Amino acid sequence: MFGPQSQAGATFAALVVTWVAVALLVLMVAHLHARLRRLEQADRVHAGGLDTGLRAAPYAGLVGRSLTDLIGESPAPRVLLVLSTGCPSCRQLLADLADPSWSVPTVLAWADGTPGGDLPVPALADGPRVAATLGVRVTPFGLVCDDDGHVVWAGPVTGLNTLADRVRPVRTRIPATGVRQP
Repeated sequence: MFGPQSQAGATFAALVVTWVAVALLVLMVAHLHARLRRLEQADRVHAGGLDTGLRAAPYAGLVGRSLTDLIGESPAPRVLLVLSTGCPSCRQLLADLADPSWSVPTVLAWADGTPGGDLPVPALADGPRVAATLGVRVTPFGLVCDDDGHVVWAGPVTGLNTLADRVRPVRTRIPATGVRQP
């Protein structure tokens, strides 16, 4: 039924289709590579129009600021957690906060309003305003402060160990010059 010419034609057609598929695959990979390069360049800090090669921390603007100024509560806790009621990770973190081994002064801010029931740590009355002020887009989110109430770390929280690693007593000494040093 099929002669030698039809087999040669089928082989040639298969080769052409294969090369077209390879060419399309190469174009797709080149396009993805170009997009990745643009994304990497967008993540770099531009100082004076020059690419410094440093990645911008998304919440770096919070570090160094006074937590009392940000949340309007005094005295500032060592840890502020922003949680939401529909978040399974937030519920797990809340359960972990009930453990007696967690003794760090902690305050909660509920991004979507304070839920009813007993909470293991105090909650701010105006959590949605605080979450908006901080620019929190993902929960659970945490801020860790030093002894003076200034933010030393801010970012998404995966567990209490994330916070425990960052909460360390900041011991300062005042030498003869009167300047406070870590």
